[in-house]
Amino acid sequence: MEGVSQTTRENQTAGLPEKKWGISGSTLKLIALTVMLLDHTAVAVLGRLLIRNGYLRIMLNTTPGAYEVWQAENMSILVLYWGMRLIGRLGFPIFCFLLIEGIRHTRSKMKYALRLGCFALISEIPFDLAIRGEILEFGYQNVFFTLFLGMAALCAYDFFGSRVIPAKLQSVCLFGGIFLPGMYVTLFLHRNSHRLFGWYIQPRTLLTVLVVVFVIVALLLWLYAYKREPERIRTLAADLAVMTGMMFIADFLKTDYAYLVIVTITLMYYFRKKPVKSMLAGNIVLTVGEISEFTSFAALLPIALYNGKRGMKIKYLFYVFYPAHLLI
Repeated sequence: MEGVSQTTRENQTAGLPEKKWGISGSTLKLIALTVMLLDHTAVAVLGRLLIRNGYLRIMLNTTPGAYEVWQAENMSILVLYWGMRLIGRLGFPIFCFLLIEGIRHTRSKMKYALRLGCFALISEIPFDLAIRGEILEFGYQNVFFTLFLGMAALCAYDFFGSRVIPAKLQSVCLFGGIFLPGMYVTLFLHRNSHRLFGWYIQPRTLLTVLVVVFVIVALLLWLYAYKREPERIRTLAADLAVMTGMMFIADFLKTDYAYLVIVTITLMYYFRKKPVKSMLAGNIVLTVGEISEFTSFAALLPIALYNGKRGMKIKYLFYVFYPAHLLI
């Protein structure tokens, strides 16, 4: 990830308190890399071992007591697997935090984006080999694609927040901010209603949901802009349109964490001047989206100790380490 500035001036610009003690951005990166290594080792090594020992077969076996017997025979591997995976949950929110810090201090957002994009392509084959056991497949994309989309969203937020939206875009932004969230919620329920509730939602009900979300979003935008300048509502609508649009893209590309990362990074960016609150918001979103992410709350401790300094110059370590360890 991009380095965090060491100067007092940049720390004050970031809204972070200057600390002489604590841990630096490079230490946070090393922590995230370590727990990520544990997580991926569990998936690529122990997960394969469980499959070799008959995990897929036993899940299809309906004989009473069969799973319990298999579980007892593989208990040590299962405990180690889930222990390493739960520890690994700390990594992703820390990387999101470092992404936000990096994009606010990088000298060139374009070069930053190009690095993420290039390493997303470079990492895809090692990722597919490690996670899927195939040279190249498109059912699940590596985390660099996820971070690239998150960065694109942050750049768009900065764009709309730092200038007056052109008149030709104002209506488009307002329409997108109201329309896209409703469309996303409706399509999400359409795809996942049976998994979530045990039944499929009927088209008429989905249409009702669409209308209700439209009304709620429009009302919230109006309440937000009440007694404020009209430009605020257009900026917020533009941000909603960007966030939802990126969620659609993440789901379509089937990136790691998919839509969750866009919501996570968005909320973390909103609280960016208060690192602990920023991390807490990200942890809550991840845990609501996937209950196994509850151990990510442990990442609050290193973030609370973060001193706002860059530390060692290891900017490219993550870029190289990610595809290299997956390939190994």
